[in-house]
Amino acid sequence: MPKIRVHAPTRELGLAVRSAVSKAWDVPCSLFIAQILPGPEAVDALRAISHIVGSHQIVAPALILVRAGLTIWGERIFGICREGRALVSLAWLGTGRDLIRRTCSVAAHETGHLLGLGHCNGKCVMRPGGSIKDLDKRPLKPCKVCRTSAK
Repeated sequence: MPKIRVHAPTRELGLAVRSAVSKAWDVPCSLFIAQILPGPEAVDALRAISHIVGSHQIVAPALILVRAGLTIWGERIFGICREGRALVSLAWLGTGRDLIRRTCSVAAHETGHLLGLGHCNGKCVMRPGGSIKDLDKRPLKPCKVCRTSAK
């Protein structure tokens, strides 16, 4: 697996995510400080990820933290992964420590998708997180099955 490029709007958040992803999946990560999508207004996640994938300016595999809210069919989502790039929305994750912990949770989850994994029903970062409560309960690391299944 090549190094995962973490694109973050701030150094503090980027360093926290880079550390959480590296610890969860034992993959090397590099950090780029960049504002990819403005925020906090909501944007269609499928359109946004298609634009990023099609632009070829962001090399895969990439984990991109965006300030914009992401939606699919009008529903809020925390993240999306397509074609080697994953978006993590910061818009609805809170502030301070909550923002950092929840962003790390969504980022580690989306990295699992970058590594080829689907969702897991166990006590695992790959468990779906449809609400803030789900994110707060979900561990930051994968279960043994998901850890050994990652490409």
